[in-house]
Amino acid sequence: MINFDQLITLNHYHDRIVHQHSEQSEGFLESNPTYQDLSCPECHPSARVTRIQFEHFWNWFQSIYPAVSFSGRTQTVFEQLINQPDEFPEAIRDIVISIRYSAVPEASYQEIRDEITNAYNITRGFWTDPSNELYTVSEYAGSRRSSRSQIIEGISRIATPIESTDEENESSDTEDPNNNTNNIRTYIPLSNNNNQMAAQAADIQALTAAVQALTGQFGGPNWLNVQNAVTALNASVTANNNALTNRGFQAAQLPSFHGGNQDPVAWLRDFNIASNANGWNAARKLQVVPAYLKGSVATWYQITNTANNFVAWDGANNATDFSYTFLQRYRTPAMMEMWETELDQRQQQQNETVDEYASAIQDLYQRVNTAAFQYPNQAQARKFISGLHPELYMAVKPFGDQTLTAAINRAKACELTCNTEMGN
Repeated sequence: MINFDQLITLNHYHDRIVHQHSEQSEGFLESNPTYQDLSCPECHPSARVTRIQFEHFWNWFQSIYPAVSFSGRTQTVFEQLINQPDEFPEAIRDIVISIRYSAVPEASYQEIRDEITNAYNITRGFWTDPSNELYTVSEYAGSRRSSRSQIIEGISRIATPIESTDEENESSDTEDPNNNTNNIRTYIPLSNNNNQMAAQAADIQALTAAVQALTGQFGGPNWLNVQNAVTALNASVTANNNALTNRGFQAAQLPSFHGGNQDPVAWLRDFNIASNANGWNAARKLQVVPAYLKGSVATWYQITNTANNFVAWDGANNATDFSYTFLQRYRTPAMMEMWETELDQRQQQQNETVDEYASAIQDLYQRVNTAAFQYPNQAQARKFISGLHPELYMAVKPFGDQTLTAAINRAKACELTCNTEMGN
């Protein structure tokens, strides 16, 4: 059995003891094997190019569990899982403990092991995408997501287009899952299938309503109404075609939020960046965000949004504002205290540039500034200046810059001057 609480604690302890004092850690793991961590990306760096089977496995596993990263050890053991089925139980255990998690999974290790085994069998060793297979194959109806699979299977029968190319059909006919040559290829994950199905179902409902409106006009001689109904139908068809054309493409993959120790401010920032890259407006963000809230966070969303009260993405600063309500719930006092302590103690490091130091300060202020209270710009500038290297502090302090931006620009200019003088 695996104790995920202990596993996550070991991850943090390993990073703190082994890697935060790297100048003292040479030879440390050899003499202290207790601190070895199979999930550490520094101790076990991952390969940049992976099998398509591993990409299928990882995208699926990350979507249902709070997994945040894998290591080279994960990839190595996955190869054993594919090539040496007789070591199946041991390989699964090694895979699970070589992955890092942002929070304790809600499922037990036994359940996770069973799900991986089931996915392995149904996808023929992850040759196909489990995210598609597990929610449409009837053998999976006994799992803890059976109701979800039944719903999605029903929608997929009427709303999911089947798209393939001749090249894909040819490769699927000739590719041998048992042949390990030419297996390495690049893989670009598609957008969330559940979102696509739900949106396509809505489009079909709109088309149906337009057709019904058109049909209802033929009962009488009102041809003007018939023309209006035809115009509405054409508009619906055009909108549906445009939506289907753009829906299968995402410029950026969106992160999931599982709660626990995961940083809510960083997640919201990354979600906004990815959404903007995909060309989504505030209404679209509100539509898709539930798909990226996992576990207890998804439950919180369902309870909080019972009356569909989230009508603004941000800016309203009340219960109708998703970003505001989300941060009120998950930016905890303990996190705020930790960030404020880090901000108080933050100094420019020996080999740290002004740019790097300024980014760290701005990132911390982004975390501690809230809609209710924000540090005055003058106070932010003073804090930034007080943490500069002594020679930069003496050069920047006399100017008394009143804004953080002005203080950063002044420090950059002084740093450039100092570097130039040293070069001469």
